[in-house]
Amino acid sequence: MENFDALPWALVTVIGALILGAALAYGMWVNTKRTPSQKRLTEAATKREYEEEERARPDTHMPT
Repeated sequence: MENFDALPWALVTVIGALILGAALAYGMWVNTKRTPSQKRLTEAATKREYEEEERARPDTHMPT
């Protein structure tokens, strides 16, 4: 009964894990609502960003 000093940290840890889990679940739920055209648009934009980043690097070049 003397170890009540650890109780607040235990609560913070548990509550933090619950908040993180809720945020991850929300993100996964929102992501499932994307239409196929939105997914294609995202993939194309991501590919374009990676290609631009590779071209900007002085030590490498992307094969064509």
